[in-house]
Amino acid sequence: MQMREISGKEESFVWGICAFGDQKTPPPLSFPELKTCRVLQSFMDDELNSLIDISTENGDTFLEPLLVNGWLSKLVFASGHLEKSIATWTFYLMLYSTKENLRASACDFWCDILSFENEVDLPPVKIDWFPSYSELKIALENYGFLFNFSSNMDSAPSSKFLP
Repeated sequence: MQMREISGKEESFVWGICAFGDQKTPPPLSFPELKTCRVLQSFMDDELNSLIDISTENGDTFLEPLLVNGWLSKLVFASGHLEKSIATWTFYLMLYSTKENLRASACDFWCDILSFENEVDLPPVKIDWFPSYSELKIALENYGFLFNFSSNMDSAPSSKFLP
């Protein structure tokens, strides 16, 4: 009774709406285009490469620690450019990586890029790629999101229901 008096209006909720069904198998995480990204190429062209032996074959192996430690976003800010290959790689890691630290780091990366505030006179970041509607829809479908909600709980016994 007190809540109604505070809000001044009555709220009603629909219970039992089926929102998620069975998840699909996530797509394979293969990013051959990382071999040509400028971030990786800049390290390969450096004299230090003779010490650490970076090759285009293990580009994602080299970039993963940079992502996890937050250096990848710093490199993007310094260059002022987020290449499509890095953008797609981090987006799909955020969605589908089996490693929690990569998923969380990729999410942090995108949060940093999208909430960038220019405090040290760096150029604005040019972003070559954003996920399209269809890519976002496929991601939701892979996680089992049902676009046609059903209030019939019997239609999907393994589904999760939203309150």
